[in-house]
Amino acid sequence: MLFPALTGVVNVLDKLIIDRFSPTPYIYAFWIGIYELVLGAVASSIVVGFQGMEGRMLLGGAVTGAVTAVSLLLYLGALKYGQVARVVPIWFLFPLFVAPMAAVTLGERLPGLVAVALVLAVAGGVLVSWQGTSADRALGNPLVLVLALAAAVVMAMSFVLNKYFLEEGFSWQFFSSFRLGFAPVMLATILLKDVRQMGYTMMNNRGFVQLLVFAEIIITVVIIVRFAAVGLSPDVSSVAAISAIQPALVFFYSLGLAKLAPNIFGNWVTFRTIPPQVAGIAAITLGVVIISVQATS
Repeated sequence: MLFPALTGVVNVLDKLIIDRFSPTPYIYAFWIGIYELVLGAVASSIVVGFQGMEGRMLLGGAVTGAVTAVSLLLYLGALKYGQVARVVPIWFLFPLFVAPMAAVTLGERLPGLVAVALVLAVAGGVLVSWQGTSADRALGNPLVLVLALAAAVVMAMSFVLNKYFLEEGFSWQFFSSFRLGFAPVMLATILLKDVRQMGYTMMNNRGFVQLLVFAEIIITVVIIVRFAAVGLSPDVSSVAAISAIQPALVFFYSLGLAKLAPNIFGNWVTFRTIPPQVAGIAAITLGVVIISVQATS
């Protein structure tokens, strides 16, 4: 429960940083990479000093970190063009992909209600994306859907890798190498022209730096909680099932912020489409829970 609750807070911070401080989401991604590299290097030096480093954990953590970073880049791209309360539910379709992937690679049982869950998820995705207009883009910018869905597939891969390498429980070695593997993918955004031109100047923006540091602190806790939950759980699908509450949490976070500070957060929620959006979140959550809980039974 702590994993989706804290991750939802990070989702809100991501959107706030991108909307108010980062001209492109990839400038934000670049600075995440800087912080992850520093934190990963510090954590690795401490862990190696006390425990040494196993090759399997080094490789596993680095690969899982890199895959997770790719998912985050896709998600940040979707977040730039869409409301956080609409993007997160699509991104959190990833448990639907975790179950079949885990069945193939980890030997977990594949649910018999896959078709029902998929229909619910697809219907939910349409309802969440619905903008309530008769224009050509009644479902919003199609790029948002594509990026968020791709991010979901890649995130599912990271969860399966997470479980594969942490079968015996949480590992500080895996944690430190995860962050070192995560950093290079984010730092690769320096290849983009906008990041090269404006990336370094963001350190002079106090608001950006403060929110970035705050987000990184929460992310550190999130990563530890995620690894602990996956490592302790008998199967990764059960963790994914509980994570299905995150879209609802992000929606309520966004709704509350839009009510408290409409000048800043008012565009995060389209109030006239709240009923179909709530129905869509409920459908996605139910579909994810069906397929994930069935996988554990």
